[in-house]
Amino acid sequence: AAGNDSSGLPSPLKAEWGSPFNFGAKLMKDAQGWSNGVIVEAYGANNRRAGFSNVSGDISCPGVDINSAVADGYGISSGTSMASPYCAAGFAALRSLYPQVSVQKALQCFLGVSGRIEGRVPKMDLKAALEACRPQ
Repeated sequence: AAGNDSSGLPSPLKAEWGSPFNFGAKLMKDAQGWSNGVIVEAYGANNRRAGFSNVSGDISCPGVDINSAVADGYGISSGTSMASPYCAAGFAALRSLYPQVSVQKALQCFLGVSGRIEGRVPKMDLKAALEACRPQ
């Protein structure tokens, strides 16, 4: 999760400062050219970055007004912690449909989609990722 620290700021915070895991994923990506730690931003129904979402993530998934399990049933929640499981489920589906594809290749397909939120960060598109990774 990229972090939810950007509400009301003139410039959103970078996700690498949202958690030590994000910082580690960025360090690995800088050193190795890729990381299996994927930083997820949140977007809303308007296909724009959620105002609370930190930036500099690897991908964006729905994270505003998500129906979620809460202590006494279900409720509406927002945050990058709502977006992250959505992305994780998409990646898990990709890997389960194409288990012969390496993790690194699957991440390239998953993160290499053309649709972008505000022209910056890829918007998860499972159909495009499946087509890009389809074994020959």
